[in-house]
Amino acid sequence: MLYRRAGSTHFWVRFRLRGREVRRSTRTSDRAQAERLEKKLRENAWAQTELNETFHTWDEATARWLTERAAKRSLDRDKEAFGIVAEFFTGLPLKEITAPRIAKLRQVLQVGRKPATVVRLLASIRAVLRASAAWGWLADAPRVLMPKIERGEPRFLTREEFERLHKELPEHLRPMARFSVETGQRYGSVARLQWVAVDLKRKHAYITSGTSKSKKAIALPLNTTALAVLRAQLGKHVVYVFADHKNRAPIGSVKTAWLKAVKRAGLDGFRWHDLRHTWASWHTANGTPPVVLKELGGWASLAMVERYSHLSPGHLAQWVESGTKTGTASRRKRRKRLVYKARRA
Repeated sequence: MLYRRAGSTHFWVRFRLRGREVRRSTRTSDRAQAERLEKKLRENAWAQTELNETFHTWDEATARWLTERAAKRSLDRDKEAFGIVAEFFTGLPLKEITAPRIAKLRQVLQVGRKPATVVRLLASIRAVLRASAAWGWLADAPRVLMPKIERGEPRFLTREEFERLHKELPEHLRPMARFSVETGQRYGSVARLQWVAVDLKRKHAYITSGTSKSKKAIALPLNTTALAVLRAQLGKHVVYVFADHKNRAPIGSVKTAWLKAVKRAGLDGFRWHDLRHTWASWHTANGTPPVVLKELGGWASLAMVERYSHLSPGHLAQWVESGTKTGTASRRKRRKRLVYKARRA
């Protein structure tokens, strides 16, 4: 049967065949098109139940994906993505999720969403389809074209701007922000930092593999300011270094408090993650070699560090005269040879 949900202009189809229920949106407000889709869905269901034709649906694929990737740290993002595309793919056989269909979905997803969000959603779809091909549920995974993302320059603050922002933050967030900008660690690693991973005598903290994005442990040397922040936190929470205004830890989302502080400081659009960019920018401007910065920041490759290289051209200065020196030396040698030959003659 066809029906409309409250608040929806699209027709939905729902029917049951031998105990198997099919329910999904037709993605159209045209009744004739909706009826054609319903007929096709009924034919697929009949072929599967009566002719024993084996094919798997998108719902089966996502269910298996979530089961097999239960330990994946970004599983909640996958669930969110599957929820968004459910209206388009629910009940659909995998073999009918073709490249043209995905291209149409991409156009719909791009309305009102940032390119990075669309890429994340499409990446989840692509991962499930590739896994389905590996399971033998698909002959080949269809191609998923990603929209291009223009990456701008990393945003960072001057020290004066950071101090202005620091004053506007709630009291419980100030130590976290200071520690973040002095160590370059991501929000999750800082919020979940525990005292057992801190060695004040050796002036080190240890970012565990469970909290680092790269899934690799990071030995983090601490500068004087970072050490001062940690010492000031002693005795505030038994397990975690940082706690909220009610001494609860680990601290969850700080989005609302952060956005208000950023606005009051006149730094609209500045994100918590930009503190990491700020830390890297300060280091680069002060001459920290890219290889060292890579290790300190826990990046997997130098390519990520190269985004900051324009801030410190000083490491190139020693080479700018090389071409001139080589050319001068060569001319000098040629002149000596000519003089020597003239004297011999």
